Amino acid sequence: MNNYSLDLLLVPFSIFINASYHFYLWQSCKSKQPKTTIGVTIERKRVWLQSIMSVNDNKVILGVQTFRNSIMSTIFSAAISIVINAALASFASNSYTSSHLFAGRPTFGSQSEAMLVFKYSSVSLLMLLSFLFNSMAVGFIIEANFLINLNEGEVFRANAEGMMMKGVVLSVVGNRALYVGLSLLIWMFGPLAFGLCTAGMLWGFYRLDFTMGE
Repeated sequence: MNNYSLDLLLVPFSIFINASYHFYLWQSCKSKQPKTTIGVTIERKRVWLQSIMSVNDNKVILGVQTFRNSIMSTIFSAAISIVINAALASFASNSYTSSHLFAGRPTFGSQSEAMLVFKYSSVSLLMLLSFLFNSMAVGFIIEANFLINLNEGEVFRANAEGMMMKGVVLSVVGNRALYVGLSLLIWMFGPLAFGLCTAGMLWGFYRLDFTMGE
């Protein structure tokens, strides 16, 4: 039971704090109080899209080029997620071989076979979710790009705006799943390292997410 004590204490607490922070961030984005970087960015993109979908064809070309940059960034995040997920099998095998080096040390938590499988399954699930969300974001952004080129009335503009908003939100969710998955990967070095990594990651998220609200 000693090997599981830190795992049972730090890991659920870190996950709860992580989930609570992102729930608070989601509520802040909806209520716009306090202002968040994500909320301000989404609002700016909405205003930008409305200005792009004007009669001026040059602005439409600029919009297509800007969407291409967003698509490349989202594809890059999806590629990182799937590469990490593919590399987990080899990494898990090496970790299981060297797990005896950490056995018997409470700081590193449990190194049993079942716990190792659970750790890598959790990371793999988050990597796959990140890939899924980023892939869906690419699809929505491409659809918005297509609707911008049509630009045939208010209905197409509303659909383009909706598609772009969905793509932006899914891209943010996919990136957050990637970051949380990377922090779970640190769990391999023990629950203490995972707790410290989660605390540092949330501090960085707070500085990035709420800087514009100051």
